[in-house]
Amino acid sequence: MKGQPVARKHMPLPESGGLSPESLREIGCLRRIQNYPTEARKHCIHLLAVQYTQNELVVDLPFIRENLRQRLQRSPPDFSLAVSYSDQILLGLRFLHDIGIVHRDLKPDNILISEDDCVKICDFGLSYCASGSEARTPVVCTLYYRAPELLMAGAFESQDASTRYGSETDFWSAGCIIRELVVRQGEEFRPARSCWPPRSSSNRPLYAIMRKFQFPCVEGCAVDRNTAVRFCASDAEMPETFTSSYLTSPLLAITRRLLTPRPQSRWTARTAEEVLELYYKPLLHPASQSVR
Repeated sequence: MKGQPVARKHMPLPESGGLSPESLREIGCLRRIQNYPTEARKHCIHLLAVQYTQNELVVDLPFIRENLRQRLQRSPPDFSLAVSYSDQILLGLRFLHDIGIVHRDLKPDNILISEDDCVKICDFGLSYCASGSEARTPVVCTLYYRAPELLMAGAFESQDASTRYGSETDFWSAGCIIRELVVRQGEEFRPARSCWPPRSSSNRPLYAIMRKFQFPCVEGCAVDRNTAVRFCASDAEMPETFTSSYLTSPLLAITRRLLTPRPQSRWTARTAEEVLELYYKPLLHPASQSVR
């Protein structure tokens, strides 16, 4: 659109020719999203233009100045805005899953917030077009938003091994993000947050999650495979260990359904969004009304 600010993404072409797997995935997902009406894809970033040069591929996307991480650091949103953001994240995720895209790296950095508080999911470099539960690498998603089944596979399988998983991994990531919005206790409240640095092995964050769920495990920093398997097959619910006026809020209850260790028991984005709308319809962003 003429006069619209543009974010320009440069994707270098290697000397051998062809794009990197990340670039191919991103372009493929953006093209798939582009095939749908504007209203349907409202909460996902979309492709404006693609230009090929001799050395690179140039991708134009709508420019949005701020992401959710920056928004949280600048000024944590009040509860009504947290509800609106949560609803739009779930709507965007629902759309992606409906058209067969699993994001695999949902986090505040990859959620853009416009000046009128409209949410758009972006960055599809780790995403893939799904066809059921397929064998793929478990080394995806930023560590603190990574689902237990991926942490378990990363801890107990060889680095090049693949594991079967689907869109349920995105539900876990969404649950982590929404908890940050609701509870506003910062990064340490993520279920996977511990004293370990982001580059730690998957075993330690998995142990931190199990401790948050008060799941029986051996004291220490290691989790054995059998215990990890039992945890990831359980419907354990994370107890609330803090005091807040939002402790009994339906939105917080929704996050507990998204953060179920057993992937098949997690609420889908569609279910979570429908329940959220049931309780909070007056608080929802006007832009999301036409998507339903």
